[in-house]
Amino acid sequence: MTKSRELTLREIRKLVAFPPKLYAEGFDLIKEWHFRNYDGTLCFPWPEYDELVCGFNTAVSDFCLAFRESWFDRDYSHEEAGTAPGNEEAIKSAFGRNYSHEEARKILENEAIIKSATLSQIKRMLSYYLGVERFCDGAWADMITRGYIRRLLERLEVIASEMSKE
Repeated sequence: MTKSRELTLREIRKLVAFPPKLYAEGFDLIKEWHFRNYDGTLCFPWPEYDELVCGFNTAVSDFCLAFRESWFDRDYSHEEAGTAPGNEEAIKSAFGRNYSHEEARKILENEAIIKSATLSQIKRMLSYYLGVERFCDGAWADMITRGYIRRLLERLEVIASEMSKE
């Protein structure tokens, strides 16, 4: 087994250990919603996540960074690729390309796409997961609660199993 393959398997195993804890009955992903800054001034609400979610996010980040790949194609054009919203087949074929929030959501909601996703595609979706909170407070909790992360990690388990057989 090559060194990069060992690294990949090690990082995958770290990630797939999280679902039993993240999806445990009664576990609250968000410790508290804050409506004021620490100085008492009003602000847009923001979540304070449980340490387990923060640990999971660190593991996702480590997993993504372990590959040192460029995640986004800055020159991507939806028109050229034919991936305008609503074009399901084009979205599937362009899965490995940069995509809008709407396209990413469609991919995550489609269990068939996730069940056949490659390692690179899973890395893209996990990278999307990490970044989406920057634009929408509470998005991490939403993606975990909806089962999107569970499905991605279940697919990662299958990929890891296949990799360890080689």
